[in-house]
Amino acid sequence: MKHTAKFAVIPAIASLLVWSVGSTGLAVDRAGLSMPKRTQGLGLVAQAAGQADAPVLIAAHEGQVKAVVRLVERLGGGVTAQVPGADFVAARVPSDTLLSLERSSLVRAVGIDRPVTLDPAAMAPLDEAAASVPSAADPALSLKITRGEIRAPQFADAAGGTADGRGVTVAILDTGVDPNHPALLTTATGAAKIIDWQDFTGEGDVVTTATRTEVVEGILTLSGTYHVGTFREAQIPTGEMNSDINRNGSTGDTFGVLVTDRHQKGVYDTVYVDLNGDGAYTDEKPMGAFASTGDKGVFGSAEIKGGLQQGVNFVVTRINADGSGMNLGYDGGQHGTHVAGITAGTGPLTGIAPGAQIMAIKVLTSGGAGNWDGIIRGMEYAASHGAKVINMSLGGLGPLNDGNDPQSLLIGDLSEKYGALFSIAAGNSGPGLNTMGLPGVAGAAITSGAFISSNTWKADYGLTVPQDGLWYFSSAGPRDDGGLKPNIVAPGTANAPIPTWAGAYAVFQGTSMAAPQTSGAAALLVGKAQAEGVQVTPRVLTQALELGARRLPGYGWYEQGHGLIQVDKAWSQLQHLVNAKQPELVTFGKAKAGVQATGLYARDFAATGDHARWVMGNLGLGKADLRLSYLPGNGLTVSGPAAVTLPGLQRRTIPVSFAYDADRPGIYDALMQARAPGQAGYAAEYLATVIVPHTFDAAHGNVVSNITGSLSPARYGRHFVSVPAGTAELKVNLTVPGGQGRVRLMAYTPDGMPFGSGTAWAGGPGSPEQQTLTIPTPQPGVWEIDAYASHGGMLHGFVQNKYLLDMAARGVYAAPGRVELAPHFGAEQKRTVTFANHFGAIDAVVAGVGFAQPRTERLDVEQGGFQDLFFEVAEGTALLRAGFSDLTDLQADLDIGLYYNDPAAGGWVALGTVTGNRLGRTVELLNPAPGQYAVEIMGKQVPAGKTGFAFTSTVVEGGSGGGVRVPGDAAAARPLKFGDTWSVDIAATLPPAVGPYVGAVTLKDAKTGQVLSVVPVELR
Repeated sequence: MKHTAKFAVIPAIASLLVWSVGSTGLAVDRAGLSMPKRTQGLGLVAQAAGQADAPVLIAAHEGQVKAVVRLVERLGGGVTAQVPGADFVAARVPSDTLLSLERSSLVRAVGIDRPVTLDPAAMAPLDEAAASVPSAADPALSLKITRGEIRAPQFADAAGGTADGRGVTVAILDTGVDPNHPALLTTATGAAKIIDWQDFTGEGDVVTTATRTEVVEGILTLSGTYHVGTFREAQIPTGEMNSDINRNGSTGDTFGVLVTDRHQKGVYDTVYVDLNGDGAYTDEKPMGAFASTGDKGVFGSAEIKGGLQQGVNFVVTRINADGSGMNLGYDGGQHGTHVAGITAGTGPLTGIAPGAQIMAIKVLTSGGAGNWDGIIRGMEYAASHGAKVINMSLGGLGPLNDGNDPQSLLIGDLSEKYGALFSIAAGNSGPGLNTMGLPGVAGAAITSGAFISSNTWKADYGLTVPQDGLWYFSSAGPRDDGGLKPNIVAPGTANAPIPTWAGAYAVFQGTSMAAPQTSGAAALLVGKAQAEGVQVTPRVLTQALELGARRLPGYGWYEQGHGLIQVDKAWSQLQHLVNAKQPELVTFGKAKAGVQATGLYARDFAATGDHARWVMGNLGLGKADLRLSYLPGNGLTVSGPAAVTLPGLQRRTIPVSFAYDADRPGIYDALMQARAPGQAGYAAEYLATVIVPHTFDAAHGNVVSNITGSLSPARYGRHFVSVPAGTAELKVNLTVPGGQGRVRLMAYTPDGMPFGSGTAWAGGPGSPEQQTLTIPTPQPGVWEIDAYASHGGMLHGFVQNKYLLDMAARGVYAAPGRVELAPHFGAEQKRTVTFANHFGAIDAVVAGVGFAQPRTERLDVEQGGFQDLFFEVAEGTALLRAGFSDLTDLQADLDIGLYYNDPAAGGWVALGTVTGNRLGRTVELLNPAPGQYAVEIMGKQVPAGKTGFAFTSTVVEGGSGGGVRVPGDAAAARPLKFGDTWSVDIAATLPPAVGPYVGAVTLKDAKTGQVLSVVPVELR
């Protein structure tokens, strides 16, 4: 902490956050080519609020793992896991040392280790499903349809009957895989389907440190010592299996375990599990580690009754050579077996790549949860043990999704080191923008959104849906940095294998089902390439699948990526890509604050001027001649040069222009590509995503009404609205006129986070015509409000589902929102402020708050460095403002963040971050709650290494009188009904001394004391 500024100030209840909107620019030209380290500063601390010791994931710089371990220990923490052969550790550190850890030169990135859980909705049946479901009677039909949709049969026909993924190992990082499911026993050539089984959750661990020397008749131990332990059902997390592994209706059973050194003295390699609980082992089958023996067992009975096996199949995944422990592997959650079957099922059901083999890597428990320290060890194991495709149908939303988190960096490292393609699910948090989950945001991964066809709707759900499209839950991009994600989409539904204890097959839906379709497609390509003696890199595989994809009409780049994968077309692309030579490029754009932008993501700013630039850098030593392509999307037209030359180790601003209808609210996008002339593929992509929101206007009652839409079943419409600071409540009414349709609402914050679960259905049988979504104290910024038409609408005769949206921002709004004074020092100036009550019935009282002078001081910040400034704010403060300006390095790019030490949260809470440039940037908090605040200036990009800047802070104390007054009876309480306005005359007298001054006028509810509106009064 380098600087502290304390102010004794006075009360406020509601916090109104306002971001000053002065000019910003990229300030990156000629500033160096490398992406700067992304550090979160107090934002990282805020994520660990309430925790004395924070679980962290640390991506170290190359070769610095040992030094990072020593650093963690010096900070009072401890390492909990290391990834062999990778620059990555998991640890726990005191929360108050997070800043020191993140700012260390040894560290590339730090993140909080959060639990990962499966989305339960993916495994739940859909509502409004019809009675006749063809794939229930013919389970093979479902994947037959999706194989056709991705053109796998066409690929096989053209490539030959042996192009089925043989010779390729796909790792399934999930809940485990049933080792004895009929569809997962052998490959298309008769080889073993599952060749390895590992558990990184610890769920199946059995401690066998206890020993016995008395002879167990019939069971050999060369050393004369047996190791024993107990496996307990109580150690199995509750999930679909309900912790009942032997399926006898009890969850309290225990099973003895005996470990012997059967083949080599002192090397323990054989396990006996007392499956029948009789206390004896001579009647049990000896089992070795599955990877070397292929041994399998069954808890309970292998008998099938009512379509369910009366027991759970398992393997021994690991036996410690010293006899101290072992592990039992099984799928107690269904999800992993389902994913494996989609990827490579054979026998009674054919997956995408039936010739491929499976590596089962359990990283999620039977309860569907896992931790990243286990997941990353599973990732490394799979990559280092020969998996060419690694499927991860897991993840979740994080605080940042720009791909610079530790997990994403590790994926990039492992992919490059071992040549493994990571195929990852996009997430099920859609359809909102910017809902991409981690680790699907990883730049080195191919990330899949979820597609569904009308044929699949009929086969798997018995519903008639007239159009192909995306699943409504499929997470959409762009990333926080504007980057393109997902890369592609794949079928997000399948009737596929589930563990035999749960049945045979089941229909699940989600991007979890899309990722294994992509993994199977990748295995087909790799297998064919290997057969022809061609080695393909993950990058070539990704681009082949992207460039061979079919774009879906009506969907943007930000939600479908390059489109629906087409395996035969991807193979055609791959044959050209393997010999292509593209320069190594990096792009810079403009996006959300706090990230290094790689595209254009214009959500809270207009895509004009400096806000819409494409900056490209050449990372090579030689010049790069490039051809530029401008691919249209939804309503965004991009114009620019057809060619450009970049000198080595230089960057250049590409003079592009963006045209869109700025008067028509909606979303606009386009994609730009740079490639070397005559070469297949592309060297760089630049996604442009522009949002034009509806806006509230106090003069029109802060109501946006009569937004109409009409949707086919299973389609959604996006609507955006800019919510002003000071809004006490955002209310959205959805009406289905006459009930002739069936629609529900979903809402997303300006950060792309889902708000609750939306509304119930409006319209149709059993539902009202109108539903209302109420959002209290909404975060200022651009909210997304999505309407989704029921997938079962055709059941009710709704070919089109018409709806009407009305949105209102509730609060007390002032016009003007800011009073500016002339420089008449010592003289009284009069102004009028009109308050419009869109909050509710109140007894309003208006008061003036005396002038304060901003405090300015010169500070400096280094590349990647921080300046933290602290403010003690007492009750009654009307305004807290802080900002920077006058940078000495005119090319520097600084961020400014505002944080509150919230007692309720147990630590720092991030209130927001704003990106600035040499012209500066300001954060402002109206009516701050009392307590400690911090302003953090971050040196995101400082080409000179260090830049000086002017830091200005202002605190306007509460109370009445001072230099801003409310004459007459306005100071007395006045009843205001909803919709009333009140014009108040104010008088302001600047002090005689020349200088800048800031005061305020406040309106509060006299009964509750709640401050409902604050109007800054200032000399500019």
